[in-house]
Amino acid sequence: LDRYNYFADSLCTEGGISYYKITDISRQAEYSKDLIAPDSLHPSAMQYKLWIDRHYNDLVEKFK
Repeated sequence: LDRYNYFADSLCTEGGISYYKITDISRQAEYSKDLIAPDSLHPSAMQYKLWIDRHYNDLVEKFK
């Protein structure tokens, strides 16, 4: 996954596209079950919120 993320990040950089790193948030699900949906398979609403918060905060910083 780390190699894929590096590749995707590189491709986005070359294309002038923003790439948001969220894998570190997803990996927290191993220790915080609140980040996993009741089906034990998908991200929970809380995890989606953390992803969106990161994206939003990056945008706020970018346009200050």
